[in-house]
Amino acid sequence: MSTSIAIQQTPSAQVRQAPRMSINSLAKYWDTSSPLKRLTILRGQKFPKDYIVSWYKDSMDPISDFLTDPNHDTSIITGAISVIRAKPALNDHQESVKDVNVQALRLFLSGIQNFPLGDYDFQRKDNQAPHSTINGLSISVRPEFELIYRGTGNRLGALKLYFSKSDPLSVDAGAMVAMVVKQHTERHNATQERVNHRHCFVIDVFANNIHVGPQATAQRRNSLTAACDEIVARWPSIT
Repeated sequence: MSTSIAIQQTPSAQVRQAPRMSINSLAKYWDTSSPLKRLTILRGQKFPKDYIVSWYKDSMDPISDFLTDPNHDTSIITGAISVIRAKPALNDHQESVKDVNVQALRLFLSGIQNFPLGDYDFQRKDNQAPHSTINGLSISVRPEFELIYRGTGNRLGALKLYFSKSDPLSVDAGAMVAMVVKQHTERHNATQERVNHRHCFVIDVFANNIHVGPQATAQRRNSLTAACDEIVARWPSIT
């Protein structure tokens, strides 16, 4: 799933006075017990950069085209790889962006073979979706796709793409993200339909893993709210 995308940043004087995190930063916070890394994550969220450029736009667009294509034509992905490779790189940074997008598309194409594509219709979601709030922490969730299950029962679901080479999701963190995606979709879908946790997914592109939404047990909910409480309590002291 904003998404845990590698970013290019420049210094900023912006300060978020109210506690606010992306779901992917929350997943990284969840996954580490290192006090220093947790502090670094929170500083990055409280003092965000003015200028943020996604490294993965060149892979996100063809992935979206592939998933929303009724035939899920793999040539959409392979063609995009060829286009990226042919694009001239003017410096080392642009060459790195090319390489990482090619790698992301290759891994996505490999991993998506394990996804039940034929069971769902995919609808691209608005990137300006509202945040979810848990115990005072505003969370930018932004699942990229709403899923409509073609079978029976509660048919609505969602898909979040997670891009990070250096911080793969653990099983526990992937389940947490999928659970929040489910809750977010249930609160912010136009038809107010119930959402089936089994139809909520997080694809960790670089780890080649698919995390399925878990049953939202009391223990999972309590763990999530405890993490949010901890962040909210610490937020004013972060400098």
